[in-house]
Amino acid sequence: MNKMCLIIPAFLLALAMGPAGAYPLQASDGNATVVLFGSIRMPFELNDSEEVLKVDTGLLNASNATYQMMDQYDAVYDPAMYKPLNEGRQLVYFVVPKDSLFKLITVSTGGLHQKPAMSFC
Repeated sequence: MNKMCLIIPAFLLALAMGPAGAYPLQASDGNATVVLFGSIRMPFELNDSEEVLKVDTGLLNASNATYQMMDQYDAVYDPAMYKPLNEGRQLVYFVVPKDSLFKLITVSTGGLHQKPAMSFC
């Protein structure tokens, strides 16, 4: 069988599938919406046994939020630092044990009267 006969259907199939797109995670409590665009791990310069997990977040219809992260051992971590990017978007930094996996990020919006938390698994 001619090799070109096999290449053409494979090429057409690849074109028909279209580009693969990545979509951010988002959760809403009915009023506010939190979007997780992505995350990246970085070495923690002060300690070889820990890493920094940098999470790119967006917040819509709320002025602020508190974040918590839970790892695979159910340990809970509060953010070490926030870095604003532009209105409604910021980086949230967590210092976590090296090679730990996060399984849940909980976001609470509001001030003294906290709204129910939104979670990402």
